[in-house]
Amino acid sequence: MTDGERLVYLILGNIGDEVALKNICEAHSIEMEEIDDQAKKFLIHTNQFYCDIEAFMDLHLEIKEEFDFLLKSGDIVKTTDGFVWKNVV
Repeated sequence: MTDGERLVYLILGNIGDEVALKNICEAHSIEMEEIDDQAKKFLIHTNQFYCDIEAFMDLHLEIKEEFDFLLKSGDIVKTTDGFVWKNVV
C-alpha cells in the first residue's frame, strides 16, 4: 500500500462498504436493519473494519503485538468477516 492509498483509506475508511457496516453493527451488537441512515453513517465514520490482521498492520504500519493488545483490551473485536476497531475516532 502506498502512502497515498493509505491516506485515502484513513480519511474515507469503509464508506459505502456494506460488509464493513454489517461487521461494525455486529461488533456493537446492533441489528443493521433496525437503525436509520444517520446511525449507519455515524457507525461507519467512528469504527474501522479490517478483513484480517495484515490489513490492520499494513494500514497503520503497526506490529502484531499492537494489534494483539487492542484485541485483548476489547478495542478491536473479532467479527464474522474480520475485525472491527470500535470507536476509533
